[in-house]
This record gives sequence, structure tokens and C-alpha cells, in this order.
Amino acid sequence: MTTGLRYLMPVLAAALAAGGCNASPPYEQPLTPVTVAGVESSSTGTTVRYSATVKPSLEVTLAFKVAGYVDDILTRPGDRGRVRDVQEGDRVAKGAALARVRQSDYQQRVAQIKAGVAEATAAYDNARLDYDRAARLFAKQSLTKPELDGAKARLDATAAKVEGARAGLGEAQLVLGDAVLRAPIDGVVLERSIERGTLVSPGTKAFVLADTSSVKVVFGVPDVVVGQLRIGRPQRLAFEALKGETFEGRITSIAPAPDPVSRVYQIEITVPNAQDKLAVGFIASLQLADQPGETVVTVPLEAIVKPGTGAAEYGVFVVDGPADAKTAKFHPVKLGAVVGNAITVTGGLAVKQLVIVRGATLVADGQRVRVLP
Repeated sequence: MTTGLRYLMPVLAAALAAGGCNASPPYEQPLTPVTVAGVESSSTGTTVRYSATVKPSLEVTLAFKVAGYVDDILTRPGDRGRVRDVQEGDRVAKGAALARVRQSDYQQRVAQIKAGVAEATAAYDNARLDYDRAARLFAKQSLTKPELDGAKARLDATAAKVEGARAGLGEAQLVLGDAVLRAPIDGVVLERSIERGTLVSPGTKAFVLADTSSVKVVFGVPDVVVGQLRIGRPQRLAFEALKGETFEGRITSIAPAPDPVSRVYQIEITVPNAQDKLAVGFIASLQLADQPGETVVTVPLEAIVKPGTGAAEYGVFVVDGPADAKTAKFHPVKLGAVVGNAITVTGGLAVKQLVIVRGATLVADGQRVRVLP
């Protein structure tokens, strides 16, 4: 070894020692950040919204039974202290006189028949006196039997005339009463078809009244739904005219046959309306579960991945492990129907398990991850 080299060796050794003290630590790859979502359960049954129309629980059409000119209609307080004839939307009480035809002709008829009753009654009284007198004379053998029978026949005939006259009077008074059209129920006026001075005949429609203390909500359903409905089933409804309010009703009628044109079955739901909030013609909306279906497991659509190994199967990454050492594990799944933003899957997943949603395409099986809040 030369003298120069001998002097360089300590210097080289010192340099190597110094370089070893400044060596970098081994590189650690950062954890992949991911977001997770829980596995959920869902029903395969479908829920459909139906539109329905409000109808009164009872609707009555009132018509005149006699002919004549309308000379009076029920009035209500109007604007600026005036009175007006009752109209659509007004409430009326049972027994109220809604309209009346001119009664003078019928009153004259009643007066004539009353006179006939008085005349027949007077004839009967005379025949009764004659018969009593004939009976006394016959008892004294001062009158023959045929004469007594004649007196009895006249008495019976006058009695029959009295009964006939009284029957005619009752009929005339009934017709006079029919000249006034009265409300048969407490209700609201849906329609008025007459005016003062209208000439009406028997059967002429005058009013349509409705009982709205409860209402019927009517809608149609297809045959695949009608078999699942039952009388008495409760149903919640909402109305376009009453935002933010819901009402409870019960199914009270299910049509036994479909409409021949639309091929849907008419369903009626009765809803109490004591506060008179629901008016005839309101549009209601309700939801019915068409089919109960079955419970299935669903995961977000974003969680579905296809591994890059060439395999044909799809799967999800399930996050497992303690909070400070979460690991992504690949679970193969079979895909089913899409339910909103989720998809049904099979493959051993349990409800509430955490699957990677964002970042699922950036991780590999067994890789540690950092779950973002």
C-alpha cells in the first residue's frame, strides 16, 4: 500500500460513516380515502299514487209533484242587507220550504171539496134521522119491513158519500201540500234549476241536495290491485286544495265488476267531514301498495364494481376491521332490480354492513383504507 493511499483510507471511512447516518426511512404508501354507506333492506312491492274525486255521501234530486207557476223560493241574506234566493253552495235544514208553486188553484179545489163534504154530511144526518124514526115505527109495527130497509139503504148511501168526500178532501189537501217543495235532509245545495215564474210540471227537477257530513272519495284500480283491498281498510288521503293536511278514511265500497270501458274497479273511501273542510269536486291523492313483494338487500349503485382481473362477476368492497385499521374486502354479488338509486343484490351481505361507495374503483382486495366522515 502506498503512502498516499494509506492517508486516504481514514478519510473514505469517515465519509462512508457520515453517509450512513443520513439515510432516508423506507417509503410508506398513504391510505386511500373512501366514503361508505350501509347495506339496507327494501321491499320489491310497488307503490302507486292514485287520483280520486270527492263526492257527497248522499245526493238527492228534488222534483215537483204538481204543476204550476213557481211563485216563491227560499231566501238567504245577501249583499248590503238585501235578500237573495237560495243558490248553489248554501246549506239548508231538513224540512225547509225550498220552493212553492202558486197554490190558489189547489186551495180553491180544497174549498170545493170541503163544501161537498159538508153537503154529504148534512145528507147523512138527515138519513140517520129518517132511519131512527123508521126503526121506532117498525118497532111499533107502524112501518113495514121494506120501508125500514129503504131507510137503511139511504143511510148507507149517504155514509158512503161522506167517506168519499172526505177521501177526496184528504187527497186535495195532500196535493196542496205537494205545492211546497221541502228539503228531505240537512245538506248543501248542489244545483238549482228553477226561477221565480217558472212553469213546472210533475217531475220537473228543481234542486239537487247533498249530505256532506261525510264524503266519498272515488277512484279506480286495476284487477291486480283490487284483490288486495278489503272493506274497512283504513286509508290516508291528501287534497290539492288543502296543502299540508291529511285525512283518514275507510274503504266502504269495492265494485264487484270493472267499468266496461276503462276496465278498472271503482273503489269508494268514506271520510268524515264534520268540519266541512272537504267540498264536492275536490281532487284527492292517495297511495296504495300494489303488491306486498318480498324483502331484499340493496346497496348504492356507486358501490358496484367489477374487478380488473378479467372476472365476469360484479361485487362490492366491504369495509372491515378496527377504526384505525380499516380493510377493504371484495364480496362478489349477483345483481337484481334497480330500486331508485340502489340495486338489489344477493351474496351474503348483511343489513347495516358498510360498503365503499366513493373510491370503490381505487382500492384492491385486502387494501387498508381511510374512511372519510
